[in-house]
Amino acid sequence: MSQQDRTRELATYASHLNFDNLPVKFMEKAKAVILDTIGVIPAASRYPVERLITRFAQNQGGRPQATRKEGDDGSKALYNI
Repeated sequence: MSQQDRTRELATYASHLNFDNLPVKFMEKAKAVILDTIGVIPAASRYPVERLITRFAQNQGGRPQATRKEGDDGSKALYNI
């Protein structure tokens, strides 16, 4: 099977995907992972590595997809324009 055939098969599968057809265990795990990620972002943003990653992304150029905003309390968030 060629790479193009695999890509087409995956795209077809994804285009027919419906939340109602996903297993409940999968949805529970996905929700937990997303909530965990959201919860970790504010704490992780205080580390120097976050600043390095942000600087690297900014130096890549191109059209910005989101804007970073810092709150009065030091919290940070990304939002789309």
